[in-house]
Amino acid sequence: DGHFYTLETGLTLMSKVTDQLGTWRHVCCTWSFTSRIARLYYDGVLLGSTTTPSGRKIDLDGYVVLGNEFDSYGGGFSDGKAFGGHLYKVNVFDKELDPSEVKEMADEG
Repeated sequence: DGHFYTLETGLTLMSKVTDQLGTWRHVCCTWSFTSRIARLYYDGVLLGSTTTPSGRKIDLDGYVVLGNEFDSYGGGFSDGKAFGGHLYKVNVFDKELDPSEVKEMADEG
């Protein structure tokens, strides 16, 4: 639906991305517990950022959802909101990547 959600905070991106079918894209989200800022990059370019609610953290029993939005904690998925493509080279890091690291990963494919 053109939105990116991180820790229940939405970031509207509909006017910032134009995709061509059949073209691979690099998407990267970074988040810092200290600053509470989530940043979304598309092909190595920062599209936007948002401040997440204070006190939010990702617990060991938490969820990471890729390619859909859930309407209730851990469920409530809708086929109409599902991503209809392929995910490749999904990485999770234990640190916030800086913009140059994101750009380097995007450039390398």
